[in-house]
Amino acid sequence: MHTHILYDIDDGAKTVADSLKMIDMEIENGVDMIVLTPHFDPHKDSIDEFERKCRERYGVLLRHIKAENKKINLILGSETYYSTLLMYYSSLTPLCINGTRYLLLEFAENMRFNGEFFTELEKFMRKFDIVPIVAHVERYADIRNHIKIIGKLKQLGCVIQANAGYTANNIDSKFVKQLFKYSYVDMLASDCHDTEKRPPNLKKAVALINEKYYGYYYFKMFSNSYKTIREKN
Repeated sequence: MHTHILYDIDDGAKTVADSLKMIDMEIENGVDMIVLTPHFDPHKDSIDEFERKCRERYGVLLRHIKAENKKINLILGSETYYSTLLMYYSSLTPLCINGTRYLLLEFAENMRFNGEFFTELEKFMRKFDIVPIVAHVERYADIRNHIKIIGKLKQLGCVIQANAGYTANNIDSKFVKQLFKYSYVDMLASDCHDTEKRPPNLKKAVALINEKYYGYYYFKMFSNSYKTIREKN
């Protein structure tokens, strides 16, 4: 649900070969569908230019997948940086996942999730009729210090995504235990960027979650993922 496998777009895969190696690693992790979510920053690019680059590289990858008979489905989306600049657009559909209303949103790590933030986010959601997927929820200091902020985000209609690496490496931490205690995590994702430092790594995290929570969260998170990519406007 959150990968940087699409090559030559951001700080993820640099070449087609890099993308294909990461796809092979995803398959080894038991993945059968990948959402490609390259970074979109409205301060650096326009939606039209971003969409053009993504679709061009997406088409190349699809041809390689078909030629090499890889058993994987690739879905196009984005990881969009939340900014007031987005409000100047009439539509964010090209950034959403698979033509749905779901948009993977990244916030500044020092974002304050206060009353003003929630007022602005609600306006944002209403204008574009979107459902934000909050990317790597563990990354925001304000949320780590005040975990019940997640409950407010979910009440507003947001979907919560946690990173597999963080979850696996901190499975016994107070924060991760609370994430699962309050059923705050809707989706697990690798947020992979390469084959070494930040590789596809869902298998380990899924095994640990199954061990700790008896499989309940596995089925919840992955059913949410499939629902998301198939829901059309």
